[in-house]
Amino acid sequence: MRGGMSKTDMVRCKGLVETARVLIVDVMNKEPKLDENIEESGGEIDPEEDAEMDADEQKFEMDVAGLYEQTIMQLGEQLDGNGGFGVVS
Repeated sequence: MRGGMSKTDMVRCKGLVETARVLIVDVMNKEPKLDENIEESGGEIDPEEDAEMDADEQKFEMDVAGLYEQTIMQLGEQLDGNGGFGVVS
C-alpha cells in the first residue's frame, strides 16, 4: 500500500496534493481569456450541445475532486490510521 514511500515522503506528498487541489480549483474558477486574433465562427450555439458539454465538464471536475480526496484520505490513513495528522513516529 505504501508503494515504497517513507512516512516523510507521505507527509510531503500529502501537503503537495492539498496545495495542488487548492491551486486547481483557483485555476478552474478563473474566466478564460479569449484570444482576440481568433475569428468567431459566427454560428449559433446549440443549447443541447452546450448543456452536454457542461455536464461532461462537471463530471470531469467531480472526478478530479474525487481523485484528490481519495489521495489525501489514503495518505492520512497510512500516516496515523484515521485519516488525519497525528504524531508520526
